Amino acid sequence: MKRNLTQLANKKYDILIIGGGIYGASVARDAALRGLSVALIERADFGQGASGNNLKIVHGGLRYLQDGNLPLVRQMSRERQAWMRIAPHLIRPLPCLMPTNGRLKSNKWVMKTALTMTDLVSFDRNRGMSFTQYLPKSHLISSQKCQDILPGLAGNFVTGAAVWHDGQILNSERLLLSVLQSAVVEGAQIANYVEAID
Repeated sequence: MKRNLTQLANKKYDILIIGGGIYGASVARDAALRGLSVALIERADFGQGASGNNLKIVHGGLRYLQDGNLPLVRQMSRERQAWMRIAPHLIRPLPCLMPTNGRLKSNKWVMKTALTMTDLVSFDRNRGMSFTQYLPKSHLISSQKCQDILPGLAGNFVTGAAVWHDGQILNSERLLLSVLQSAVVEGAQIANYVEAID
């Protein structure tokens, strides 16, 4: 990718995207694929903000169930599926485990209901995926099995654990740069260390 600040300054674009994180990069790529003339600027390094978070999880929306937002759970599941299909070399299945106890939100049966609803909403999560990208059904495990997996977990309060799978980005910087490069191939002009003032 070559920065062409002269062209960036002198050309009129259909769309200017301010922010070079994964959202900005994805919008730039999508807009360029649709035939729009696109410019993207980032005031610092690409991905220096929220895109650089350390969890690197492409989640399927389980956390949105607490708000009862099933359409958003569905959307997040489909987006996770798309990213895992687009970049199987950079995103892999990630098993997640959350111990359960007697409290309402982390009760074993509340979690069982949440996991079941998530699995139903994301019923097609493995469609078009390779075997290495397969996301198993969510399930509960016993208190003993949970403590075998997490031996430092103390106390009789643990009633078991909820187990589900999300996606984990192995290298978020590489994924971001791949999306940016794809946007450039489609005609987008991009530049970092360029700040929008007015």
